[in-house]
Amino acid sequence: EYNNFEQEQLFDWINTNTPEKAVFAGKMSIMANLLLATGRPIVNNPYYESTDM
Repeated sequence: EYNNFEQEQLFDWINTNTPEKAVFAGKMSIMANLLLATGRPIVNNPYYESTDM
C-alpha cells in the first residue's frame, strides 16, 4: 500500500483552509492526487520543461 503522510497532511490542510473553488497549479506529479483527494480544480502544463526542447 502506497502511503505519503506529508502529502496527506497537505491535502487535509487544503481541504480545511482553502475555498472549495480555489484553483491549484503545481508539479505534474502531485496535481492528479490533489484533484482526487480534495476535489479542487487544477491547472497544469502537460509538458515537461527542458532546455533541449
